Amino acid sequence: MGLPLSDGTLLRPIDEPPVAEVIFDWETIKSEALARRVELRRQRWQVKRRMLELEATNKFLLPRLDALGTYRFRGFGKDLMGQHEGVNGQFNNAWGNLGSGDYQEWELGMEFAVPLGHRRANAAVKNAELALARDRAILHEQEREVVHDLSNSVGEVKRSQASVKTTFNRRLAAKREFEVLQDKFEKENITDLDRVLDAQRRFAEADTAHYKARVEYALGLKNLFYAEGTLLEHNQIYLSEGPWPQAAYCDAEERSQSRVHNLEDLQKTYSDPVVSRGPYGQVSRFAEVLPEDCEPEISEPVAVPPGPDDSDGVEVWFDEEFDGESEDAVGLFEVN
Repeated sequence: MGLPLSDGTLLRPIDEPPVAEVIFDWETIKSEALARRVELRRQRWQVKRRMLELEATNKFLLPRLDALGTYRFRGFGKDLMGQHEGVNGQFNNAWGNLGSGDYQEWELGMEFAVPLGHRRANAAVKNAELALARDRAILHEQEREVVHDLSNSVGEVKRSQASVKTTFNRRLAAKREFEVLQDKFEKENITDLDRVLDAQRRFAEADTAHYKARVEYALGLKNLFYAEGTLLEHNQIYLSEGPWPQAAYCDAEERSQSRVHNLEDLQKTYSDPVVSRGPYGQVSRFAEVLPEDCEPEISEPVAVPPGPDDSDGVEVWFDEEFDGESEDAVGLFEVN
């Protein structure tokens, strides 16, 4: 379209990059990553589907016993619509013979079938077992990759946090050297200007490296929360469904009432372990009560409740008076 890639506006985040050390428990974040990652949850449902398919195909190996029953009227005649003439006139009109009801028959029986060799059933079972083994292998590989990515993220956070400490001490030392040389240059009138400029250059480089390390530390924390599957929750972003049209509630109520009887019978005869209880940690906890007249009045979207505090489960120490230049800032990195 011929439009520029950007308008030249520089966007700067309001929040400063963090400097406080955040300590994670490996077993906790690993269990949360294995439970929250969307691709793992989707693959577990796929494995459950393959298990049900295998259970269904195993039933083809069982013998088949059917109960048969037949009751019918018969009509005999030389012609479909013939005349009733002659000695056997009643058999000249098949339609009339059928309507008389004189020839009825019934049949009851049992049919037992056992396929020889079960070739088709065995082939279906082997195919279901292969599909189940494949999906389980995919799930195992995905879990291994998630744990591997999480481990790399934890290592990157530790490395970047150590880099923040190192670059801060380097920046502090470079600043002291520059202030000493500049003071001597201004008060004692020394002529060694190159040393002052070189100290100023080193101080600028150390300052740049320090803030670069802080940005890398912030990105490392972001990558760790993403690998854990808690990035949205950490930033207090929650997903919720908006209100439906009023007619949808009435339709859902009618459909629910029509399924109540079947669901009760199904629960009595079939019980299976629970695979999932819905979304994990990303649902708003509020109740919707359907009014008796089935005409809910919803004018505004339901507000999402505030999320948990970001500092839950971690130890964060920081100095409110930190300005990036005070020597007391080294206390930022002391975590009990």
